[in-house]
Amino acid sequence: MNCPTSEQLSAFHDGELDEVRRVEIEGHLRQCPLCAAELERLQAMSRLLGAAPTARLLPIGLHRLHRRVDQAMEEGFLRFVRVLNTIAACVLIAGSAWLMAKTREDQTVESPMPAVPPWVGVDVVSDSPSGATSTPAAAWYLAEDSSRGDD
Repeated sequence: MNCPTSEQLSAFHDGELDEVRRVEIEGHLRQCPLCAAELERLQAMSRLLGAAPTARLLPIGLHRLHRRVDQAMEEGFLRFVRVLNTIAACVLIAGSAWLMAKTREDQTVESPMPAVPPWVGVDVVSDSPSGATSTPAAAWYLAEDSSRGDD
């Protein structure tokens, strides 16, 4: 015999079940004294709570209650915002540290720079009548493209 759960009995008591499930539980209750007793306890509790006097709040008490609920909601929201701000700050700091480390790493990697300037050892072809050039850089600049070796 598969007894319904207490949630199903509570839903049966409250009239929240569909027709098919309600009929199944009614049939089960006729055969199972334990489930029938549980349903009777639910009904007795409902009667007891229904007979209890309801407390009325004065308008000032109702106002205070609403104010406290609003404060609690606002504090929860502010706490959430603070947590998000903290997470954003941590991401910003970690990202900045990573970029700084990456920049330092890129700066420490030695780029393959020639030990001597590219114009040293270049054959000079001068168009001037005297055949003289004033500096090695000028000689490199005036050299033929094929003899430069700056590829």
